[in-house]
Amino acid sequence: MKELEATIYGKVQNVGFRAYTKKQAQKLDLAGWVKNMEDGTVRCVAQGPKDDLETLADHLNSGPYFAEVRDTDIQISDTLQDRMSDFKVVR
Repeated sequence: MKELEATIYGKVQNVGFRAYTKKQAQKLDLAGWVKNMEDGTVRCVAQGPKDDLETLADHLNSGPYFAEVRDTDIQISDTLQDRMSDFKVVR
């Protein structure tokens, strides 16, 4: 079990990015959350097998159709925050 922490920059709010991320994470059976941040970025934390987290990272780098991802800061580590059981959108 690994953990992904990501910040996504660009036109990533009000374009369905959180719903897109949740859908992709659920397809991969990952646990975690995604949230719009006050600075206009989207923040995501996910837990699961490394290969699945790398697949999610690929999705975060592209985003949904109307998003314009300018940059991402994505790290995958062995360190787990609290163990999560599902994937949710945090408001």
